[in-house]
Amino acid sequence: MNELWDRFVSRFVSRPLQILTSPLVACGLVAMLFIGGAAFAWDKYGYQILQDPRFLVSSENIEITPTPDWIRSNVKDEVVRDGILENLSIRDSQLVEKVADAFAVHSWVGEVKRVQKQSGKRTPHGEEDQIVKIVVELAYRRPIAMVEVVSGGKRGLIPVDVGGVILPTIDFSPSETRDYLRLTVPNVQPYGVVGTEWGDQRVHQAARIAEAWGESWQELQLYRIVVLAASPIETRNDDYEFELQTKQGARVLWGSSPGREKPGEASAAEKVAQFTEYVNKRGPLDNTGIPGRIDLRSGTPLTNSSRTATLPTRE
Repeated sequence: MNELWDRFVSRFVSRPLQILTSPLVACGLVAMLFIGGAAFAWDKYGYQILQDPRFLVSSENIEITPTPDWIRSNVKDEVVRDGILENLSIRDSQLVEKVADAFAVHSWVGEVKRVQKQSGKRTPHGEEDQIVKIVVELAYRRPIAMVEVVSGGKRGLIPVDVGGVILPTIDFSPSETRDYLRLTVPNVQPYGVVGTEWGDQRVHQAARIAEAWGESWQELQLYRIVVLAASPIETRNDDYEFELQTKQGARVLWGSSPGREKPGEASAAEKVAQFTEYVNKRGPLDNTGIPGRIDLRSGTPLTNSSRTATLPTRE
């Protein structure tokens, strides 16, 4: 009987106690208890910790690429105020992605290049107390032209960038609208809202022409870019032809939008170079008083502004 009892104690009491008291198992049990306790504490108090004002994203701990002169809006404050970042904790595991998404939808932001959460201050226990800043590197949209529109019998101007994205009109005073080429497109109205593409190929293609002139159009006394016809030309059903006009109505036949030239048509750079050379020699068109229309499509030297040159033969 004693022998049986000794076997029972050895098998079901002594050996399990030896296993439980071994260093490896003891460490494992402690780790499990710690993880379980931490999970319980986070489940109960985690939300309160994340909502602590010290750990919430604000304008003070965000640093963005300085805005250029043409942007009057406070991009950073507007993004924070829009609510996307409201109650977002700096300890959120998706902080970088959420900040990038918030800035990407701002009408002045063309691209979010990088978002970086920098190291923060440390408590005496080595825990992060508060981050120094969130650095957001942005590429901003640049206004390239003003689209002339008529709404309710009133004329207005809507700024666009080179991609035909609609920009906030509130950032432009009436005097500043004179700093941009005008785009004249028949019966045009935007299909999108501020911060999205206009949605009309005529506007998009005209904006590319405005980009080709850079800031030289002012010295050359150009004023607007006009769509020549309401219907597309024959080669492709989404291509249009354009001309430029001075404020007094002198006309410069440009042709197709950059990158969409017909066979034999000069490139945008060649057209700009030829016209610039012509004006440098003879002066702005409004000063010469010569009638007619200059044709830039062939890329040949401009010698006579009283007649329109023949369109190059299509291949």
